[in-house]
Amino acid sequence: MITVELTRVGLVSLAPGGGAGLFTPTGVLRAVSPAAAPPVSPGTAATMNVEVLRRFGGMAARALVGGEFVPAAGTSTAFEVGFVAESAVVPGACPSRQWSAPFDVGLIEEYAHGVLAGVTDSTVPLPPGVLRVAEAGIDEIGSSAALFRQAALVLRSVVAAELAGTDVESAVRTAMAAW
Repeated sequence: MITVELTRVGLVSLAPGGGAGLFTPTGVLRAVSPAAAPPVSPGTAATMNVEVLRRFGGMAARALVGGEFVPAAGTSTAFEVGFVAESAVVPGACPSRQWSAPFDVGLIEEYAHGVLAGVTDSTVPLPPGVLRVAEAGIDEIGSSAALFRQAALVLRSVVAAELAGTDVESAVRTAMAAW
């Protein structure tokens, strides 16, 4: 696990994907953009989950998002963000690495739009393939579509760094500095 903290900005923890935040989507948001990085070997997948804690005075905003990038032939990068109905979110089922209260597992459609905006942010180049998001944790009080957008941009940055063989922590710091 990697934890990165920027003073007066927040805290990001990274861990391999496939954890307690996995959910079975009932809907999917999709987007496609031109690939902006060279293709990678077909066996090179990147899986990661990102936990974000933002500090706003006495408030703490939190989100967890995870996904997997699978390389593919072609010239485009596809994005798939799964979501569930609010009634399908599982309360308190995902422990937090940064906070005492657990996350609720699932991603509601409102927040899924924020995730899609973050993973499609073209400031970080990705090779041809598919980035799928089907791992998420919601804080009933402190989550928002804007926070999920920020967490998803960190996810994209980490996946891109892993695939390119560059420094992951540096990629996280760059993404956090844009907040």
